[in-house]
Amino acid sequence: MTLTGARAWTVGLCNSCVVVMAGRWIMFDNGAWDFKIDNDRMGRAVESSKIRGAEELKTCILAAYGLLGREVSAEMSYWLNDGESEMVGLVASPVEIATNKDFRIFKALHRADKSVNLFVTLRESVGGEMIFLRSE
Repeated sequence: MTLTGARAWTVGLCNSCVVVMAGRWIMFDNGAWDFKIDNDRMGRAVESSKIRGAEELKTCILAAYGLLGREVSAEMSYWLNDGESEMVGLVASPVEIATNKDFRIFKALHRADKSVNLFVTLRESVGGEMIFLRSE
């Protein structure tokens, strides 16, 4: 079976796009984590098939949010649903993507399970201090 036109593009898109959600992680007193979505920036889809490392991923995310060329840092992470840790009383936490190895692990997980999303916290420098990126 050969796919053509919009159908082929849609199938390809589903296999190589990563959902990126902007916001920030919050850790509660009980050790539980929650991601608070930035209601102004929300989510984007980033085509990942040609991305080879963490810095390239970061550049693609900044481009997707229209932030290329600005003094903005992007902290990337994902949530690994680890039932084994929870069974022995350990609390799961976000997994940071900071190195190319981290990116390869994320990409392998995403290839196996498309529900693994990428979370990004955007920060900017104001007066020498890094703060959460303000709304436009």
